Amino acid sequence: MRTNRFFLMATVLTITYLATAGCTLSGEKDIGVMIYVGDETVRNYRPSPMLVTEIHKPQMAKFAVVDIHCHWGLELEPGDLIDAMNKRGVRRVINLSGGWGEKLDAMLAKFARVAPERLLIFCTPDFSRIDDPDFDTQVVHGLERARASGAAGIKIFKNLGLTIRDESGRIVPVDDPRLDPIWATADRMNMPVLIHSGDPAAFFEPIDRHNERWMQLNRHPNWSFHGPAFPTREDVLAQRNRMIARHPGTNFIGAHIGGNPEDLMALGKVLDDLPN
Repeated sequence: MRTNRFFLMATVLTITYLATAGCTLSGEKDIGVMIYVGDETVRNYRPSPMLVTEIHKPQMAKFAVVDIHCHWGLELEPGDLIDAMNKRGVRRVINLSGGWGEKLDAMLAKFARVAPERLLIFCTPDFSRIDDPDFDTQVVHGLERARASGAAGIKIFKNLGLTIRDESGRIVPVDDPRLDPIWATADRMNMPVLIHSGDPAAFFEPIDRHNERWMQLNRHPNWSFHGPAFPTREDVLAQRNRMIARHPGTNFIGAHIGGNPEDLMALGKVLDDLPN
């Protein structure tokens, strides 16, 4: 009897799942909502509403949009971007994939100089030479040149604090003093810094049945930062916060809801503590 009860329960659960998933045991698709009234059944129940109302379908938002988190490459054409923006009511977009050096020069020449008020480019300093004795001079001169050429701001990717290492093999923390000239120069030249620190909290947890990003991390296991090879997410965010506090005159933008969308109370405290 126990086996039969288990079989019956499993069968009911299976049929329930198939019905809610939009198919039947015979493979029929899109049965929709099924209504039971006594012994009668109405399948694919889609009642037509009788309420008479005015219908308004706005073609674009009332207010123009500024999209501050875009990524595009040199293969796109400025005119195509402008056309797409005009159709959607987007006033200005910021490309965070501006890069550094020759790539940045090409980005600025192709986009920022064509439409400087609409296609803005952020640059990303090169951290590969952080151990050079004159790194601070190099990076400051690079930022000054980028600003003079039209770069509107600075983008810092999440590899800072997670995967970038110096010659000693140590992961470079976000608040490494060797990087202070970058933030000070951003302040002096009025360049906002959009910084991506950390990642979703689940990316730092074991990839198991308790992980809410299990499917995503199984598709992209290299997105996981769980284990002793990486600092904790809390450490990375604390490094970022200490760095921001050291540079109160620099405007920082925390990508992805400040790296803490799972805990808005904690995010609110950071915003209160760090007005910049």
